[in-house]
Amino acid sequence: MDTVDLKEWIETNNIEQKTIQGFWKYVNNRKKELDDDTADVLNFIELNNIRLEIKKASLSVIYNYGDFVSLLIDIYFKEHYIGSYESIFTLSGEYADDFLKIDDIDYLWRLAFVEERNIEIARAALEEGLDLEKIAKITELSIEKVKELQENIHQYKNNIAY
Repeated sequence: MDTVDLKEWIETNNIEQKTIQGFWKYVNNRKKELDDDTADVLNFIELNNIRLEIKKASLSVIYNYGDFVSLLIDIYFKEHYIGSYESIFTLSGEYADDFLKIDDIDYLWRLAFVEERNIEIARAALEEGLDLEKIAKITELSIEKVKELQENIHQYKNNIAY
């Protein structure tokens, strides 16, 4: 199989879509694990700040076992590279295995704590009545996240009023 055939095979078998879906399934399953630093940080961060970028596809021959295609995606958290995820498929297009690799879990924790601090700053700015778009820009939170925080504050104030 040459590279043209490999690209066609990937498209025909929806390998990119299967890999992205597999990543999210892997992450959501991993979040349920206990006593695992990766699971802990995945429960702490805002998953909507994760961006995936397809990096490479390759055909592998594992002697005395079989032929496989792997698709590797890079994982970014708020534009910071944090690791990779690889899905392995049989030549019939069936899932065979997958691997998640977080390159530096301490770095991801630091990013997560910065994110948490930005949420605290956004809450304080909302309490002061600052503009939502300015808050999003200053804190690097999505406008959707700032709106969600604003709604939470509004609901909290309404509950206290009653």
